[in-house]
Amino acid sequence: MRSFNFFSLGIALLSAATSLPVYADIIVSYAAFPYSDTDSGVRDSVAGDTTLTGVTGIDMTRGGGLQYTPTNNAFNSDNWAINLDGAPTVLNPNGYVEIGFSLDPGYSATLDELIIGTRSSTSGPSQIGVFASTDGFTTAIATIDEDSNFSNSIISLASIGTVTGDFRLRFLNVGGVTPASPSIPGEEDMDEDSTWRIISHFDSGTFTDPQITGVVAVPEPASLAALTFCGLAGMVRRRRRVS
Repeated sequence: MRSFNFFSLGIALLSAATSLPVYADIIVSYAAFPYSDTDSGVRDSVAGDTTLTGVTGIDMTRGGGLQYTPTNNAFNSDNWAINLDGAPTVLNPNGYVEIGFSLDPGYSATLDELIIGTRSSTSGPSQIGVFASTDGFTTAIATIDEDSNFSNSIISLASIGTVTGDFRLRFLNVGGVTPASPSIPGEEDMDEDSTWRIISHFDSGTFTDPQITGVVAVPEPASLAALTFCGLAGMVRRRRRVS
């Protein structure tokens, strides 16, 4: 009788599994925006929602001295500048809004996109930098230009690659006051009331919650290969004993 090669079968199955097409999932999203005129707009934080195994959403929060501004259907923050109204602009260099997720041990995520809607007030930030925890929030991976109108952005996160553990994105003011402000009397400069908000992404009549997408895998590829080979070795030994 011809001997059945379990080892070759295992390699074939592993190769087939790793060659299957993969599609990005919503890793974490923020369903804070009910599109209601009665929404109070008071939000100290927004829960990070996920349906994926091995993933915990990190809440949307403010830091660096930012404060909430009640705004319907939005996560709005002021104090992007620390000067008083009418005084020359003094930017708050530490203010940020943060989102992200945490992966259980052994899990990894290959990032795809950030989908987000945003808006600055007429004296709010003119450009928001998107920074990642992978380099300690040092270099912006993208920027969002603001002109006091609604901005709807889909930003590629592919350059970040695969992450493990905690992953966070921060939004910081990197551009000063919006281009709209010089035409608004009394709002030529930023002040402590200047705001920037996160809202739902809007396109062709469809609202999409702010979200990070990508592919979550477990175990990591090296661990998967090790487990596969260990299992194959066990089957080979069993085959020999039976023979």
